[in-house]
This record gives sequence, structure tokens and C-alpha cells, in this order.
Amino acid sequence: MIISELSRLCKTLDTVPVGFLTVMWKRFVKVLSIGILGLSCQVAAAEESPLLDCPLRDAPFSVDLPLIDVFLSPAAVAVMQHETPQLLQGMPDSMVTNTAPTMGAIMSVRNAAAIRQIPAEDIVRLNNALNAVPLSDDDRRARCLRYDNDQ
Repeated sequence: MIISELSRLCKTLDTVPVGFLTVMWKRFVKVLSIGILGLSCQVAAAEESPLLDCPLRDAPFSVDLPLIDVFLSPAAVAVMQHETPQLLQGMPDSMVTNTAPTMGAIMSVRNAAAIRQIPAEDIVRLNNALNAVPLSDDDRRARCLRYDNDQ
């Protein structure tokens, strides 16, 4: 609606007789219209997908993250399945879910590995592999959406 009104206004201004004040007025209205349009586009884009702020949002993948933060990333889960398949085998559903409430929100990958009696060298190898997984904005959003942010 705003775009159509601004377009109509600009077309109307083109029919006004040319004079110095008229030219200046036309330029002013066109610049103002473009500015308003640009601002409304930025506001709409910002409202579409905000990058929330929360604890551990920017923490790299590691064995010290809560299980849920690793389970939120398909790439990180694939690394866990490849490096330590015995870690996930037979784990209760309450641990491997990526939706709250879950025990995975309070237990780290390292804690789960200790319960499973995974050898220390396997945990180090898993940690190095998880550190290599890039952290995307989608991962950051997923991590933060599990917190209560008054929405």
C-alpha cells in the first residue's frame, strides 16, 4: 500500500509545471519517498528473522556444550554418529531430543560420554571433529529459540 501511494505521488508530481521550486520540491518528495521505502524494507527484513542473543549462542561446537545444542545441528549430530556411534546408541529419548524440556539441556556431551564409558582418546577425537563444524546463523538462532525470550 505504501509503495503504490508513493508511486502515485511521484507520477502526480511529474505533471506539475516546471519551475525552480517545483523541481526542488519534486526532488525532495522523491528522495523522501525512496528513504521511507528503504526504511520500511529494513524494518520488515529485521522482523523476519532476528538473530537472538542468549548464553552459548556463539560457542563453537564441542563436547562441553549441552547435548541439546549439538542435537540442534544436523552437521554436529552427523559428526557425533561418525566419531562415536556408541554414544548415541540406546540413549533414552529424553536425552536425544532437540526440544525442551530435555535432560540434554543440562547434560554436556562430555557427561554423556562419561556415563557411556567412552575412552578419553575418543572424546578428544570427537571434540576436535565437533570444533571443525562451522557455526551458522541458523545454529545460533536454534540455540537461542530454546530459551524463554518473552515471545
